[in-house]
Amino acid sequence: MVIGLNKEKQIADEPLLLEYLNLFKKILSAAGGKLFVIGYGFGDKHINEVIADSIKNSALKLYVLSPTDPESFITDLRKEKYTYGKVILSGLKGYFPHELSKVFPADQRKTDAWEEIRNCYFGSN
Repeated sequence: MVIGLNKEKQIADEPLLLEYLNLFKKILSAAGGKLFVIGYGFGDKHINEVIADSIKNSALKLYVLSPTDPESFITDLRKEKYTYGKVILSGLKGYFPHELSKVFPADQRKTDAWEEIRNCYFGSN
């Protein structure tokens, strides 16, 4: 995890982090891949660039689990501060407005939220 400012420089200066970024790019650029995102707010230009490039050039399908309501999520990503937000939205195939603890509760019971995710992500689309 890279925190703070100048993340791109931190990654470039640390061989292990650079290797992780390159691996991320390689995996996402595989044709017809899927990416399930949990807990990422789409605020990092260098990550958004990889996701957007993979959506445009490799037909990456994006799925997001976030407690934010879908309308707010879409509105936010359309704002200019989210670099590549519009391209990212074009690859969005599933949005699940749930908290992770509601999808997988402590009592391990099967939830409707999990069924929705399972059917959408692991289904035929």
